[in-house]
Amino acid sequence: MSRVCALAARSSPGTTARRCARRWWARRFPPCPQPTSWRMRRIDWLAVTLLLLFAAALRIAGLSYGGLNPDYFPSYAPYGMAHEQLPIHPDAYVMVATPVNMALRNWLDPNFFEYPSFIINANLILFELTGSLEGYSLAERDGLTLRVYAEHRLYVVARIWSLVGGMLQVACAYALARLLGGRYAALCSGLLIAVSYTLAQHGHYMKPGPLALGWMMLAAWAALMALHASGARSRWRLYLLACLATGLAATTRYNAAAVGLLVGAVGLILLWRHRSWLAWRGVFAAWLSIPVVFLAGSPYILRDFAGFWRDFSYIIGQYTTTGANVPDHFLVDHLTGLAYLILYIFLYEIGIPAMCLAGLAVALCWRGRRMSSNTRLSGLLIAGLVAAYALVAMPTVRPGHSDNLAMLIVPFLAVLAGFGAPWLVERLPTSQSLSRLAVLLLLIIQPLALTLAVMFVFTQPDTRHAMLDWVHERIEPGARFFLNGTRNLPLDEAIYPNTQQFVVYTPEMPSGDDYDYLVYSDATAFDILRSWQIVPQAVIQQQHDILAAHDAAYTRLHSIERPTWLGSEAMMNTASYYHNPGLILYCLNEVACAAVQ
Repeated sequence: MSRVCALAARSSPGTTARRCARRWWARRFPPCPQPTSWRMRRIDWLAVTLLLLFAAALRIAGLSYGGLNPDYFPSYAPYGMAHEQLPIHPDAYVMVATPVNMALRNWLDPNFFEYPSFIINANLILFELTGSLEGYSLAERDGLTLRVYAEHRLYVVARIWSLVGGMLQVACAYALARLLGGRYAALCSGLLIAVSYTLAQHGHYMKPGPLALGWMMLAAWAALMALHASGARSRWRLYLLACLATGLAATTRYNAAAVGLLVGAVGLILLWRHRSWLAWRGVFAAWLSIPVVFLAGSPYILRDFAGFWRDFSYIIGQYTTTGANVPDHFLVDHLTGLAYLILYIFLYEIGIPAMCLAGLAVALCWRGRRMSSNTRLSGLLIAGLVAAYALVAMPTVRPGHSDNLAMLIVPFLAVLAGFGAPWLVERLPTSQSLSRLAVLLLLIIQPLALTLAVMFVFTQPDTRHAMLDWVHERIEPGARFFLNGTRNLPLDEAIYPNTQQFVVYTPEMPSGDDYDYLVYSDATAFDILRSWQIVPQAVIQQQHDILAAHDAAYTRLHSIERPTWLGSEAMMNTASYYHNPGLILYCLNEVACAAVQ
């Protein structure tokens, strides 16, 4: 602000000060003619269609994973139930079995608030409208764990929400990058999101993250479009859409409400630029829609606020303070947890080249050369959202299973990376066509290699499928099993009576008098061994000793090794932990050994 304006502001805090402030703002962020290059044309719609088809192919491949032979489960399959050890994401049952329970009991209250209720309510409506629960009865389920309430078919149906979220991410990222950096930037951003390892992996789960991310991207696009809009009517309609999408993001996943920082900042800028009764009314009405949509999607938060606060405090504390139900050897300090999450983003979620170009884009926006004020402001708002989320939400005490925390900023980083890509193209010594192809391949080759590897794993039968087939072919019904370790073999108690030890391995070796066979799952040991950076050496050695004790005490009958793929042994790669455990079958007495041989 000039010295004259500063003196005028001190002497006359009224009209003169406001006029000088507006002049300073105009010099700092000079107005520019409304650009027309951001408008979507036929080539853009073709590009978006191809990107959506490519992203859908990566997410549909293996989408039906986790199904088991119904002949192995006479206690479950005839009643539309699934074994509690169904080889799927361990939290998916909350989103699928809870609405089944609500429908059978005629409840509207999910009685679960670790996640908002939007996905649960959406699945309830989806199941009722499609008749998916026809023939279901509460009589066979009452008294059983909620994990058995829904059959595998319902999990596949419900995964459509994750697919929709993935498509929304790609489309909005393309439109947002098109708005800021042009067609090539949009192509880079859309492809990055389509091939992102974590986004493709979680697109196969029935979890709220992918859909919440789709709402976040829609909110960001609508808010920044409102910033660029020239007409008053379109501006306030876009901003209302941004706030509605923010409410949907929050009611789908709590920390997705972080996009409200960007939407709120845009609202303040619009109020400053358009100081009128229409502007105040439009912005505040839009802001009011956020809590309305949030409560409409999760209405029982108010009715059962005590239950909500209990579950909300528990899930927040598990990531940030207490690490509840997580073994102590996996816990670290907050800065270490943040560092591991950032490293995982670099190496797995989006790739090193993309992160470097995202940083370059922020630097370009900060310097502000050769770009309009709205473009510069939009880039800085996206960067500010990423930084604020990383500093507030990502410092965690349990980094090992927290890739879902970092996932929420990946699409925004992809938009920034696409924004920085044209700058690099202009400075390469080759022709522009060759430079564009080279930069595009540089951006996607790292995440694409990881994604293709895990997609192949999703399309193959889980190791638990193979072991089930082996057991049912060679071991007579009635044999007694001890299942040692989590992610173990799903055995129907009506065929093979069994006992399972969860979380940690049993401290006492099972006796051959009590059991005939033991199935050892390496999921717990694998999780510890791959976390050697934070786990004490004594705990690592203990896992080797446990397996050695099993080999010394029992006879190995059959083993199935866990598959390895690019990046599968990374500490935070949840796909290699949740799926395909290594399994070893032991016989515990001479009769059992002879029966198989």
